Amino acid sequence: PSSDMANMPAAFKVYGSDDGSSWSELLSVAGEADWFARECRYYTFRNETAYSRYKLSVVSTVSGNAAKLGVYNYYFAKPADPTTAWTWDPNSKADGFSDNGKLWRGDQQLSAWKNGNRIQLRNNSSNVNAYDLDFSAGIVDVDGNPLSYTVYLENGIKSGKYLTRIIGAAVIDAVPSWGAQYCWYLNELSLGSAFTSFGEKQAFENAYSLQTLDLTRSAAQILPAGTFNNLYNLKGDIVLKVKTFAASFARSHITSLVLNEVETYGDGNSYFDPFGWCDCLTNVTLGAGLKDINCGRAFGKVGKDGSPAYVDIWWKGVPPAFAKSQPELFNEGANNRITHHLPWSQREAWIDFAANHGLTSFSLTLPEGLASADGVWESNSGVKSIVKWWSEEPPKPKTGTLIFIY
Repeated sequence: PSSDMANMPAAFKVYGSDDGSSWSELLSVAGEADWFARECRYYTFRNETAYSRYKLSVVSTVSGNAAKLGVYNYYFAKPADPTTAWTWDPNSKADGFSDNGKLWRGDQQLSAWKNGNRIQLRNNSSNVNAYDLDFSAGIVDVDGNPLSYTVYLENGIKSGKYLTRIIGAAVIDAVPSWGAQYCWYLNELSLGSAFTSFGEKQAFENAYSLQTLDLTRSAAQILPAGTFNNLYNLKGDIVLKVKTFAASFARSHITSLVLNEVETYGDGNSYFDPFGWCDCLTNVTLGAGLKDINCGRAFGKVGKDGSPAYVDIWWKGVPPAFAKSQPELFNEGANNRITHHLPWSQREAWIDFAANHGLTSFSLTLPEGLASADGVWESNSGVKSIVKWWSEEPPKPKTGTLIFIY
């Protein structure tokens, strides 16, 4: 959107026409607000008529002044039938490609080649007319017989200008570095039990429209650096079941991120900013199995363009080891407010940890049996984080105040 957020649309309509004079209303949206720079909002609707002309009419803006849209794009895709399988034809070519072999479903086709039981999409096959990679119904041969093949995305859908969905089911097994980069209209990504690995970096970077991300059935163990950078429209809760989590979500829009399965946070590179410029990140939950934080500035640089960030980090276990990161670097940026919620059940371990890692003052109060705390985690440069207790099972009612000063 425009850099002037007050002049972004608050209400708009989309119309379709075949003659340019008689217009049918297809979509009406109202109540839009709270735009932020570079945000992409994604709207869908269904219509039975394929019109030759479409127009966008801005009814009102947030401020009531004239609308200012830096860029707007639209794409109209026909929905695919999720019960229809993709067909692998090793003896045909996708339109405009010399590679032998193609995957097709209805009017969609992808240039590919087979390597054992894996079908690898070729470079630039996104320029064929694929818009919905839903593999829920699997793959069949030209006679309709089911095939136990998997799909490797290679760089075949990079810059996919029409692609709106990727549903891996038990078919897609890997996405390499940059394999699905710049898929601007990608709205939904779900990778199933066959999925085992991302590339070294930036597999889904710049998927600006992505709203739904589901990796809970994925067998991937490592989420590399940059995998989901620049997901400006990603909202809601994200639960990741990976063992190693690197700097994967810089400049993304995330409400909450749950890392219950993560054992190692970071990949050994110094001064990575896993959540850099994530101005909408509000909650991170770190599971009890976290063994090591192996990166610098583990929660540093949160907040976009110097604006303050307000992040709650919920720890569920004992303090992990710190191979490279230092606790005092968790809150890089004086405007940030980062609150560490420490588990009451592990309080002895955390009190020892605080004494050894610069927790300069700590007060613990137990009103009416609920564990709470107010403390300060102060860095060498004077930047402070808030520290509080949280309790999975509130202790028995107590009163009193304890003061710890190190």
